Amino acid sequence: MPSYKIDQPTLSSTLEGAGPTRMSDALGKFRAFIREEKDDNDDDDTKLDSEMDMEFILRTKAIGSLAGPELSGLGRDFFSPNFRLVLSNKSRRSALEEALKSEVKGGDAMQKVRSDLEQARKEVWDRCVGYHNEWVAKLLKDKVIEDRSGETIFNGWLV
Repeated sequence: MPSYKIDQPTLSSTLEGAGPTRMSDALGKFRAFIREEKDDNDDDDTKLDSEMDMEFILRTKAIGSLAGPELSGLGRDFFSPNFRLVLSNKSRRSALEEALKSEVKGGDAMQKVRSDLEQARKEVWDRCVGYHNEWVAKLLKDKVIEDRSGETIFNGWLV
């Protein structure tokens, strides 16, 4: 298996297709790790908690630009009886469930929903960072990637 030089293994760099995981389709491989290792799920049609966390992160990249239909879609997919995103603040989740049942109109209601979504995204982001750290540790252990972050072009040259 090839070895890849990594600098700083971060979730952001994997989502952007840069940084530590310069291997081809790093995001797809990370999502497969979540499906198989975190959710222990072999069913291609069913997404469980960890995979839904990642899906939420991907769909809420630009919360400020999300409009009514997209917000309603988030409500249906993450804050409904079909699936409830796990949040530590149950009142925030309940408020989002209620607000996203129908199309959110502009003004203060939209601002409140976006604020609550940003807080929810931060909590879910922190969980996904944990998943990512586990994945990077597995890649290092399996020698798929090699941590050479301490190396510089000056190693061995400076006195």
